[in-house]
Amino acid sequence: MIAASALALGCSGGSSGSSGSSTGGSSGSSSSGGGSSSSSGGSGSFTPAVLDYSDRGPGTPVLEVGSPWWHLHTTYGQPLVGMNPGERGRATEVALLVNNAREDAGLSTALADPFAESAAKVHAADMGGRGITGHRSPEGWQVTERLAMVGGVGSEARAECVASAATGVFSPAQAVGYWLTIDATRRGLLAPEVTHLGAAYDEDGRTWVLVLLAR
Repeated sequence: MIAASALALGCSGGSSGSSGSSTGGSSGSSSSGGGSSSSSGGSGSFTPAVLDYSDRGPGTPVLEVGSPWWHLHTTYGQPLVGMNPGERGRATEVALLVNNAREDAGLSTALADPFAESAAKVHAADMGGRGITGHRSPEGWQVTERLAMVGGVGSEARAECVASAATGVFSPAQAVGYWLTIDATRRGLLAPEVTHLGAAYDEDGRTWVLVLLAR
């Protein structure tokens, strides 16, 4: 069973660069089993994103951010991981199902955001590589830190939802369906203020992450 963690107003909370922690509770939550989290308190230091425009082109993160699992070949100095076609197909299905649920609730659909997707993917890869499922990394990073570290600025991280095969989720429909059955995560997915999202799947760890933003 996937545990859920929630925020005070559903799943939402802070602006990029801040986070807190609790277990299965409200604002700034973290769970060991999955569910949803968002952030609204300080979590301590983290490595900020630095973008290198000199030799790799705009928007390329340099290369000492996050954990090694964030990077190709799990090696610092390599680019951040992306999704292969199979992973992207599953992530796209997650996004479509989330937007279908939003439309059914009379809400606007959320637009794809590349930084939210990158933050989702690095966390999915990190969870898979470390064999964990949750919102807070061993270093204490949560969704707002991850969003900042991949270069996403100017958006509020409204919620993060996670799941994995270890928690009984094996398909996009199962991931979104389960999040919608948990009151806290449902409120996050259907928050009216959500404007953008990024979904990711990691096939090695069989982990799912959805990041929802308000802009």
